[in-house]
Amino acid sequence: MMLIADSGATKTDWALIHADGTAQYLTTQGLSPVHASESQLSTVIAEELLPQLSATSPATIHRIHFYGAGCSGHYADDMHALLQRNFPGASIEVNSDLLGAAHALCGEDSGLVCILGTGSNSCLYDGQRIVCRIPPLGYILGDEGSGAVLGRMLLNRLLKDPSCVQLRDKLFQAYSLTYEDIIDRVYCQPQANRFLASLVPFVLENIGEPAILQLVLDNFRQFFRNNLCHYAATHQDIYAVGGVAHVFRSQLERVCEEFGMRLCRVLPRPIEGLVECGRWNVVV
Repeated sequence: MMLIADSGATKTDWALIHADGTAQYLTTQGLSPVHASESQLSTVIAEELLPQLSATSPATIHRIHFYGAGCSGHYADDMHALLQRNFPGASIEVNSDLLGAAHALCGEDSGLVCILGTGSNSCLYDGQRIVCRIPPLGYILGDEGSGAVLGRMLLNRLLKDPSCVQLRDKLFQAYSLTYEDIIDRVYCQPQANRFLASLVPFVLENIGEPAILQLVLDNFRQFFRNNLCHYAATHQDIYAVGGVAHVFRSQLERVCEEFGMRLCRVLPRPIEGLVECGRWNVVV
């Protein structure tokens, strides 16, 4: 049997491929060697993944293809070692989540590939490999277009603009938040990016408000200006994956048109596309 995984900052989607070709889908917390310690990652595998594989012995897993956020260089080596300890008999490949998105979205077509979820990322993909990539820089220095940056923009607007006081109070009530809670969650508690991205449903619920719609459009525009416009692409075909791209597809398509680009395909998550594409021999 084979395991395929796509791991972002918030969650990991797993597909267990049985001998007859059928797929069983599982979910755990995100497994990022950049943001979590080895012991934290081991705990997620031991307490979340393995129990869901209770009817399947790890010894029967012969191949693992893991695509993860931040999985390059020594971080990819760390993740490989962690998986090998838990699945000692498996042949394991670890690649970036960006390559996974390219495989899931494009197959053998070329295009500009975007991840727009809790964080964001992008690359120019030639149908075989990633040929150029603008560094996303994370939600403090970059990650334009992401849920974390959208949440940050939302809080900045609602907490500073007196004309948004009703929306601010609505947010406070919906999430049982105070100003002090927000400051604590962002500056004192771990995983502030996940907290900020957790505000995306509020944005979606209130997309009819002009101030909220403007935030979504401006977030995407920043993503295009700071990332996609820097690629020397011979075409302008955009492929996007992630919860933010999925729920705000119409706004993303509007911004694509503003920049003279074409939105070709959007997936809420890449795991189904990865199962379908069946490409496990391409490494960046």
